[in-house]
Amino acid sequence: MFTAQNEYAATKGIEEVIGAKIKEAFHASDAFADVKRNEVTLDIDFNHPVICPANRATTVTCSGYTQLTSITYTAKMKLVPEVTFTGGYTRAITKKNDTGNFLKGDKRKKRSYADIPNGPADEIKDKAASNADPWDWPQAIEKYPHIQTLVDRISEPQCYEMYVRGKWEGISGWNFVIQTDIKTATPPGTPI
Repeated sequence: MFTAQNEYAATKGIEEVIGAKIKEAFHASDAFADVKRNEVTLDIDFNHPVICPANRATTVTCSGYTQLTSITYTAKMKLVPEVTFTGGYTRAITKKNDTGNFLKGDKRKKRSYADIPNGPADEIKDKAASNADPWDWPQAIEKYPHIQTLVDRISEPQCYEMYVRGKWEGISGWNFVIQTDIKTATPPGTPI
């Protein structure tokens, strides 16, 4: 019995496509989609000549198998929440023609205690240092010194970084195997 094997694989470039799609998913903007999908279409033209000797029983088998690929990944993500403060030391007009007050209806002695958005949490420290509106940061820190520690802690970027580990598994191509099984010729008149 004679067996010949040949293999043909159609996976060139598929792993790079899959890797690129995973990277693209994690480096995307802040708009998230519910489903991430990667589709690969393979057009396969397989041509392999098989020599079959005369007067012999020959079996030719062509088998196609899917090739599975598994890619492990670690992604560093940064999710920064938006901060909203309620009440506190909002700016009041202190001089004539001063536009320090940006909250409608506020007077010098009346401060607003409504919810006031302050943007991303990791920018609070810079806003406090530059006395950014609408808060009167120096007056708040003077009256409550422990606020500075809280502001520093909220602003640390490490608080919002995390690592996500995962594994992508899927079909990355096809593997074709041709097996030729040629039976030995039996001389005429030999009992079987």
